Amino acid sequence: MGDDLLEQIQEQAKQNAEQMTGGAAAEAPPAVEEVAPPVVEDILADMAAQDVEVVEVAAPAPHAAPAAHREHAAPHAQPHKQRTYTVKSGDTLSAIGAHFGVSWQKIAQINHVENPDLIFPGQTFVIPD
Repeated sequence: MGDDLLEQIQEQAKQNAEQMTGGAAAEAPPAVEEVAPPVVEDILADMAAQDVEVVEVAAPAPHAAPAAHREHAAPHAQPHKQRTYTVKSGDTLSAIGAHFGVSWQKIAQINHVENPDLIFPGQTFVIPD
């Protein structure tokens, strides 16, 4: 069992190297025994002792979405620029809210304003949509 698994690991390493270089690898990857023979042998011995079944796992697909999925992407997938407002002297949350058509309560909630009667020039608030 150990020799077969070792050969499978070596073959998979070779295939991975070919995929990463876009073709045949310039040179074959080092054999597993050359990299860490004691570790591999220990693992194989443990697996044999525990009668572990070895299952081949396919490599994950590339992260890019297929063209069919890109065509149907949601319109909100584009980054959204937040509206902000910098407080000027004499401003109130209710006046800022009225200017943007948003309740002052929402502005206070989103910006974690504990006392809506106490805002200062220079503060920048995110204005909800």
